[in-house]
Amino acid sequence: MAVYDIIIVGAGPGGIAAAVKAKEAGLNCLIIEKGEDILSGILSSYPTGKKVYPTIPKGISEDYSVSLLKPPEKKVTIEEFYRSVKEALKNLGGLNIITGEEFKSFHKEGEILVVQTNKAESRCRNLILAIGSNIPRKLKIYGDARPIARTLHDPNKYLNHNVLVIGGGNTGADVVITLSKLKREKEDQTKVYWANRGEKFKIVREVARDLGEEILLGGDIEILKDAKPVIGEVDESGIRRLTIRTEEYSLDDEIKRYRSMSFPMKNVIACIGFVGPAQIFEQLGMELMTHETGMKSELIILDENLQTSIKGVYAIGGAISPSYIKRSTDGKSNEVHHLNLIYTAVNDGARVVDHIASKLKGSITPS
Repeated sequence: MAVYDIIIVGAGPGGIAAAVKAKEAGLNCLIIEKGEDILSGILSSYPTGKKVYPTIPKGISEDYSVSLLKPPEKKVTIEEFYRSVKEALKNLGGLNIITGEEFKSFHKEGEILVVQTNKAESRCRNLILAIGSNIPRKLKIYGDARPIARTLHDPNKYLNHNVLVIGGGNTGADVVITLSKLKREKEDQTKVYWANRGEKFKIVREVARDLGEEILLGGDIEILKDAKPVIGEVDESGIRRLTIRTEEYSLDDEIKRYRSMSFPMKNVIACIGFVGPAQIFEQLGMELMTHETGMKSELIILDENLQTSIKGVYAIGGAISPSYIKRSTDGKSNEVHHLNLIYTAVNDGARVVDHIASKLKGSITPS
């Protein structure tokens, strides 16, 4: 059986970037993707028609390490971005990729990693986990929140319905903009409500600009700050509803008065993000560290080359966002904030392959 220099799990931006760099370095590489094509993860999780931007984190001057994965300065939809990447890869001669196959586990046989999927077994010297952050964050309400959508697949189904979008980040803003624009163009008089648990909404400059343009064009958007989803229940008509608390008043030390709104769950979209696959990492035997202050309970430990505690196994992109623990060669550990952007995934993939290529060529001592 052939032994690959690198097997990459996941054909998102990070996985593709790693494969392109591996091809440039002359390394024997295989991508395993559980979806039916490249970029399946972001195509399924992003709202239809969502604009993508070449956003680079503040304070960083380095450009995209793989230029074909850099979204153009001119706004394009995620679907247009997918087509452009597909065409660019075709011009490169394609990549060695297996689709429709799900990674399950791996084990070591000496220095070789044996990778098991739901269909086959492959062998490699290095394994890159570019598996994204695809576990939906819990809404944390009393009652059942499972019927609530987590992304926007078909905007038209929300026409003639008031819609509640929960989540004060970029994805929530994108969904609000898409729905508002559609309702405005169709002369739909229903409204889009945008709720966030906190007072501040955190969106990048480009998304804020698009939101401002939509509001100026007459988009009917009502912003609900400090709005807390509290109860999921079935009303007397048998309709599943979500109640959100929009205001709270203390009458005295014991009594509080609340103002709330209730929406049919079929008209609610919760864009509250995803969590990294800490449970998967743990099952694979990788070392984690309890996280004391942030949104995750445990974070994966990586070295300066994004290598896990298992030699030859690396983790990149959304799988290690929004932060991971970096362990230095002197044994010190510190938390590294890691934005879940196309840019960071692409540059992670390139960085890891550069390290692997140097290691395989013997210019550095394997760590």
